Amino acid sequence: MGLEDENEGLSAVEIGKMLDGHVKELAELSHGVMPGNPGWIQNPTEDDRIHCVAFIINAVNVSVMNPEVIQKIKDIRKEANGRDLNPIIILTRIDELCIMTEKDTSKVFHSIEVRNKVKELKEIFGINQNQVYPVRNYSIETECENEMDILILRAARQILRYSEDFLRDKMAREAVEEKNLKREMAEIKEKKKERKQKQQTRRQESSSEEEDK
Repeated sequence: MGLEDENEGLSAVEIGKMLDGHVKELAELSHGVMPGNPGWIQNPTEDDRIHCVAFIINAVNVSVMNPEVIQKIKDIRKEANGRDLNPIIILTRIDELCIMTEKDTSKVFHSIEVRNKVKELKEIFGINQNQVYPVRNYSIETECENEMDILILRAARQILRYSEDFLRDKMAREAVEEKNLKREMAEIKEKKKERKQKQQTRRQESSSEEEDK
């Protein structure tokens, strides 16, 4: 899904609803994301929710990105962080940054230009450098190339890892929440028991006083 500036396309809040799983796959989004619209899911399941957010950014355009698009990405990242998601960036077209990577894709992690572009993204979005994954796009190639495939598969593997980490963390949080809930219920039950005992004690004391009279 492409991103337009602040006044066009979906807002960060609407994308937040997509992260929560309120939109069916391939749904028409031209009318926004809200209850009643085609493709809206009122009660999403875990399968409907998004477990990893990846921004695809053209390496050549990083320095000339529209400030409103940058702000929207920051707002979407804030929505994702609020849901315990850790967005990553897929940095595409790295071969257009320097001759080294154009001639030999395997030299990507030796390229000063690629390294500087990753640092630039870090400065713009406040994201860790190890959350930026450079890849080279297939364009004129007619056969698969191992060096290019390795970068693409590396990025795909990290998306899977982030998704798995999110689900594991979610299960751990739910286990803690369930444990805390059981503790709170036990405390409430104990307090009710103590209150009932105090009431019985008061009634017994009141009966004893009446008998003495």
